Amino acid sequence: MEKEDLGQNIGFLGELGDYSLIKAIKSSKLLLYPSLADSLLTVILKSLACGTPVVAYDIPPVKHNFEKCDAVFRCPPKNIKKVVEAILAIIKNETRIHLLTRKAKEYSKKYTWQNVVRAEKAGYFKVIDAYNETSH
Repeated sequence: MEKEDLGQNIGFLGELGDYSLIKAIKSSKLLLYPSLADSLLTVILKSLACGTPVVAYDIPPVKHNFEKCDAVFRCPPKNIKKVVEAILAIIKNETRIHLLTRKAKEYSKKYTWQNVVRAEKAGYFKVIDAYNETSH
């Protein structure tokens, strides 16, 4: 792998309000999400909704939620070389960025509040059914 100066293109913005966060994500070519222990992946979903691809560690919540999402690049945890390779594969190809933008937006459309409520309701009914089966 050739030496790349990625530092000039990376910014750590700290905590942002909703408007500033969305604006920053939309103006980015990708979102780097290097969490090793996370279960609430709303930042990844917001990024996808903005059409911004994501590079993240392949921890169980990321794998479970985004295994079928072409716009989320999952790398082995703590493998910096793979993270850099994924970043370069995205930022060096404008055609690919446009394709990933479309795929990100398509994927995020599944996560409407209506679909979330439907899934929650189905989950509750599964628990109730399981309880009824074991209590008889």
